[in-house]
Amino acid sequence: MNCNNKIPYNFLENIGVATIIFNADSVVADCNSLSEKLLGRPSGGIVGCRLKDLDLHFVDIDGFPERGDAFPGNKIAVDQKKGTQFDFGLQLPSPDRTEWFRATLQPNYAAGGELSELVLTFAAITDLVGDKNTQNQIFLAKSEWEATVDALEDIVTIQDMDMRIIRANKVAHDLFDYRLGELKGKKCYEVFHKQKNPCEGCPIKQTRSDHCSHTGTIYNTILDKTFSLSSFPIFDRQGKMQQLVHVARDVTQSLRNESEN
Repeated sequence: MNCNNKIPYNFLENIGVATIIFNADSVVADCNSLSEKLLGRPSGGIVGCRLKDLDLHFVDIDGFPERGDAFPGNKIAVDQKKGTQFDFGLQLPSPDRTEWFRATLQPNYAAGGELSELVLTFAAITDLVGDKNTQNQIFLAKSEWEATVDALEDIVTIQDMDMRIIRANKVAHDLFDYRLGELKGKKCYEVFHKQKNPCEGCPIKQTRSDHCSHTGTIYNTILDKTFSLSSFPIFDRQGKMQQLVHVARDVTQSLRNESEN
């Protein structure tokens, strides 16, 4: 397609769909007010900018972040002549939610064959696919957890900042004779040590304090076993520590073997 097929910029307000035109360097050359509204930007707030400079957080249909320096040009292959259709999400900080869009990206080429512009048109589809997409992500996350963490021989829990268990793998439930799901809401030290207070030397306490990963070793009198412990922080998009990961590995036999040698 040559430059004679470019969309006249003064027609953008009349075409009835959100439209952004990028030049060959991914800079917004023009857009209509509907596109600014859907992206939550003020009038004139995106022209002359690259999307990566606008503090907009785009995700693909699986919820993974789009590369800010490449989106949306990464949806078009080199020398691709035809347009492409795709779905994307825009993560909004307040309220914490994702708006979903269905887009078409059309490359336009100059007479010499070089890329001259990209025309992005998009429409909101959150009400149509948002709930379904969210459920798909929940299902995928659950499947990935079961296929990986549940297969480990280590005890793995995700805890909130008060050390309440949000999620625990199958080994944790089996070791303490709980049915799957019954550990949720219980405090770590109440389950593992039958105590009312966190254990001395627990790395989770250190992680809560300094937001860093830690390791340690604790003897469990109930199980008569020694565990090597690791703790890791989980941060939200704003960099605030939101949850904690606790991993406990039974090292009783390996310690015995070392002492015997």
